[in-house]
Amino acid sequence: MRIILLVASLICTGLVQAEERKGDYIYSEKVVKRFKITEVSPYKDYYLPSMRYQMLLSKFNDSDNTFCAIGYQLEDGFREAAVFWDKGKKIIRWQPEGVDFSGYIEKVITMTRPSIQYDSIIPRDKITMGMMAAYAKEDVDAMRADCERNGEVITIKAFATPKACEECNLQDFECIEPLLTP
Repeated sequence: MRIILLVASLICTGLVQAEERKGDYIYSEKVVKRFKITEVSPYKDYYLPSMRYQMLLSKFNDSDNTFCAIGYQLEDGFREAAVFWDKGKKIIRWQPEGVDFSGYIEKVITMTRPSIQYDSIIPRDKITMGMMAAYAKEDVDAMRADCERNGEVITIKAFATPKACEECNLQDFECIEPLLTP
């Protein structure tokens, strides 16, 4: 019973926060600064291999893919990039700061963290308490417009699936190594 009350409390808290609209877009805090991921470390160092890996995982590497990316710094100092990927039908919330990039796998998997799937974006008035993860379409649309206005469009050219990726695990070095260089 306590667990049910706790879950109900958390859901209600989330809905109340969403209604209060203290933050910008999908965030609970205000955006205080925007940045281009191709100009700011560590984003600029790893966006290309990370996007290429996403394309490979989703089997979309056989055609050009376009991403709209924008970096946000929130008032609490937290920074992340929002990467809109229409072909993958998701918004990648990319947070590479603080990651130890000394291993090869870390150079590509930082974008594989949980994303916002397009099918979880619905109009605010359709969001109910029973929904575990839903994002208001109005907030996402405003964030997308901000990305188009202040972010950058990045096109990653099609590339062949590396031979090693056909023969082994997609997390093996032999598969990932070709993704690390354009």
